[in-house]
Amino acid sequence: MLLAQETGVVGAGPEGRVPETHLKSIEEQVAIRAEFGLAVDAALVTSLSGDESPLLGIPLTPAEELEMERRAHVQSSLGPLSELGASFAGVYGGLWIDQSAGGVINVGLTPAASAAVREALVAAVPANAVVRIRVVAFPLAELERVHSQLEEMAHREQELGLRAIGAISTNVSLNTVDVAVPATAPDTLAPSLLAMFGDRVRIVDDFVLDEQACPNRFSCTPYRGGIDLYRPNGSCTSAYNAKKTGTNN
Repeated sequence: MLLAQETGVVGAGPEGRVPETHLKSIEEQVAIRAEFGLAVDAALVTSLSGDESPLLGIPLTPAEELEMERRAHVQSSLGPLSELGASFAGVYGGLWIDQSAGGVINVGLTPAASAAVREALVAAVPANAVVRIRVVAFPLAELERVHSQLEEMAHREQELGLRAIGAISTNVSLNTVDVAVPATAPDTLAPSLLAMFGDRVRIVDDFVLDEQACPNRFSCTPYRGGIDLYRPNGSCTSAYNAKKTGTNN
């Protein structure tokens, strides 16, 4: 296990494998490569041939395939770390992965976290992984309470035939609860939410959360996700986990 210095990074979500995909253009492949911190040289991408990797849905070099397998193994081993973090509910800010930095595991802790807590969490990181401790303002449990309150508000609006609050998403990497406020919402909604919850919420346009989601099962790379979306008519996540149990995926 390697320990990196603290830095500001953005994370991505759980691992899995994608189903058979449509051939992607060079531009699309370069964009995916950039997202996962792989070489983005167009000449290299053009030179690659053969089947698309089941991990990213694009052709990879043998070394890149091994690296993606390593990241997948690390991600599948994060359960104990997540459970341990949850046991420190007052200071634990959640965990997320920065794929563009090479699959770095980020663990959020509030300033109140003791050295013993930090050491325990670092010790629980899977072998052959890099971890960064990020200082965050709010513990994840507090953000989840805010998320639940916002869901209740949205339900009440729905019962009254209103749709002022759009999607709701706990953004672990930014340590906020993102609330989509549609253009049709009353002008007083955003200020009132900020007055009620302060920096725990971030007001975004409705389309921002939609862009984070996977539009269909053929266009969502497996490491992107972990975004919990709530809408008044239901809840969902923007990623898919798949497990092969037989001859069919």
